[in-house]
Amino acid sequence: MNTIFLVNFTKDGISDVKNNDARCFGRHELFHFCGGAQSPSSRIIDGTISVAEDWPYMTALVNKGVSAYYGQFCGGSYIGENYILTAAHCVDNKGPDDLDVVVGIHQLSLEGSQGARIEVEHIFIHPDYDSNNLVNDIAILRLSRPPTSSEASAVEYADALTRQTTPDYTTLTVAGWGNTVPIGTPSYPDQLLEVDVGLSLNTIARMQWEGQFQPV
Repeated sequence: MNTIFLVNFTKDGISDVKNNDARCFGRHELFHFCGGAQSPSSRIIDGTISVAEDWPYMTALVNKGVSAYYGQFCGGSYIGENYILTAAHCVDNKGPDDLDVVVGIHQLSLEGSQGARIEVEHIFIHPDYDSNNLVNDIAILRLSRPPTSSEASAVEYADALTRQTTPDYTTLTVAGWGNTVPIGTPSYPDQLLEVDVGLSLNTIARMQWEGQFQPV
């Protein structure tokens, strides 16, 4: 069963844990720090095409009136009923009329046959979100309707025990439609990619990024 795991430091999207795997997602010139992953990046370097069935809660945030392929700018997780969990920095300058979500999508160019586009009814940003240091970088989108069971499956929340029982240095899997090249002109994939990274000790993560990120 998929579970969602809110990690100590995050700038781009959500982390999930499934059988000791963590998954993050995002797109464009943003970066994530997934579960203490050893280095932040907006890129999926040397990634491989993921299996769509592994990501039934995957959600693309898309600019209103633009296709998923050209308009996707951030990711999120479907968490049940008509709610999507995402990062506050993705939506802090947007209103509900500026975006839609596409739930259950794997290949952005196949929006017509994959997933479902749903309007956003309300955006809830954490009241203590700070855009300067990304403290409390969490937001929830309320959709105009809940996805059907054939469109998306909700991810299950993990409790504090999840992190405690996930050994340090566990191999985690991050995924996204992020930039696939380390330097030069950005290149964004059509299909959802994934790549393995290592889980760092929280103490190491805090030392490396002290003053730049805060627990969420």
